[in-house]
Amino acid sequence: MKPRCALAALITLASCGGADPDLGLDLWMRVPGAQLVRDEVPPASGGPDVTFVDLRTQVVVPGQAGTPVAGRVEGAAMAIHVGLAGDAGHWIVPVGLPDPAVAQELDWQARMDFARELPPGAVTLQVVAVDEAERAGPVARGELQAEDGVPTGELVVSLEWDTQADVDLLVTDPEGIQIGPKDINSYEPPPPGEPPDPPDAWQQGGILDLDSNSGCVIDGIRRENAIWTQPPPSGHYVVHVALTRPCGEERASFRVTVRSVDEEIARAEGVLYAIDARFAGGVRALEFNF
Repeated sequence: MKPRCALAALITLASCGGADPDLGLDLWMRVPGAQLVRDEVPPASGGPDVTFVDLRTQVVVPGQAGTPVAGRVEGAAMAIHVGLAGDAGHWIVPVGLPDPAVAQELDWQARMDFARELPPGAVTLQVVAVDEAERAGPVARGELQAEDGVPTGELVVSLEWDTQADVDLLVTDPEGIQIGPKDINSYEPPPPGEPPDPPDAWQQGGILDLDSNSGCVIDGIRRENAIWTQPPPSGHYVVHVALTRPCGEERASFRVTVRSVDEEIARAEGVLYAIDARFAGGVRALEFNF
């Protein structure tokens, strides 16, 4: 018996020819599970309106994954087309159930993955609803701000990883102080009895900017940076990477980079497996002198 392809309305799930599906890996924004269309969103042709676009955040970081977006459309809609203005394609997502609070409207939702190549600056999310006859409504827009994912400083140690696990960056400075989720600033105030430091003295330390996916509360950013904006201590630094919680993932590939101002001075890559969560101190990723 010859194999047959099953088709879902508006979304092609497989190809009878067995060709690899186009995952849109070159796009600035991807919607996992949706159908990719290598074109701009369709122009208005008398279709239903997108009545509401709910962006849970207006600021995104290149490489951020699982960013939610939702909204409502008029009841005649069968699907929405969603993509970034100027991207090399967009995505088709089916609509959901009737909205319980707004009569004759349907809910829709999606999750967006942003490529690490997403250029920093303002980007526009475009959303178009289509009906059963594939008539498109007017474009609804949401404004996003893509931040530069690489901070600058006198010294920056950055950790990136590729799954939705809770992975932590741990940096031990030459004075033996470790920066991580339990102590996000290496600055130590004077002991009791000593004159106090100026109010801004805390900025002298290395500071962890984020504890991404902490406690398996998934933010999708998967990046942490220890940043010294002022000259850091001279000497030997040790960087550990800890898989604190697998969050249902079997593994996480990571990359650590060390930069001074805009110059990369060290790099290391590795893989953590779920079993590595038993090592609270993490694995040693790299050492460097500064």
